[in-house]
Amino acid sequence: MGGTKINWLEWNSESFQKAKSEDKPILLDISAVWCHWCHIQDQTTYSDDEVAKIIHEKYIPIKVDNDKRPDVNARYNMGGWPTNAILTPEGGVIAGATYIPAEQMKHFLGAVHETYKRDKDEIANKLTQIGRKESIMGIAEVQEVSLNAEVFENVVAEIVLNYDDQFGGFGIEPKFPNVEALRLLLLKYQKSKDSRYLNIVTKTLSAMYNSEMYDKVENGFFRYAVHRNWTEPHYEKMLEDHAELLKIYCEAFQVTKDEIYKKAAEGIVNYLKTNLENPDGGFFGSQD
Repeated sequence: MGGTKINWLEWNSESFQKAKSEDKPILLDISAVWCHWCHIQDQTTYSDDEVAKIIHEKYIPIKVDNDKRPDVNARYNMGGWPTNAILTPEGGVIAGATYIPAEQMKHFLGAVHETYKRDKDEIANKLTQIGRKESIMGIAEVQEVSLNAEVFENVVAEIVLNYDDQFGGFGIEPKFPNVEALRLLLLKYQKSKDSRYLNIVTKTLSAMYNSEMYDKVENGFFRYAVHRNWTEPHYEKMLEDHAELLKIYCEAFQVTKDEIYKKAAEGIVNYLKTNLENPDGGFFGSQD
């Protein structure tokens, strides 16, 4: 399973029972067929002889496909793919990270295992107190915040602060569509009629559509671009991304009546029907 030197187990009660009976922490790898760095980690880190030896001696390795088990991903994802999470045999999170190179993985696995063996009872007590989702190694206290106008304005201000006025989009690189941010700014424009919010949305949408992010052959958008100017895209395409992109391009057309956004929306629909629609009903989740 997984095309590595690791004897991965399935996510099921038998695997967790094995962890309990052998008194070993669980190494959970959450990956996806469309994830570039998941493939790199499998080909390098999890194909390293020393890494494999440590894992088989000290851990119960479980591999989960993000698209097949979105419930597991929702609970344990560490902020991206691949996710490497170390769990107690009961499913509590001890530590975790995203992509880890082989040499770093050796130190990571050794340090976490040592902590687990030394502080097992303390870890169990803390997990009981804070709930099973949080990590023992670096617990952050979360404060509840009521959603109000001030929070809305603060979020909008933070989005605007991160806007790339040269190439559109947000941040430097890599560049993701960040549709939620665009839709929030469009909502802000509709409420305030302040054109600077609309300008951010339209410049970003136009830049993405006219760049290498948009597949000029089969239509649809690639997941993200490596560079700030939307070049060198990673070629996986996600159903959920296209669902969000279809919304924002349709909304942008409704507001501006600019034909480029209508054309982009039609291209998305064409791509979905041609490439992701399942003849038996529904849609496939991704294309790599």
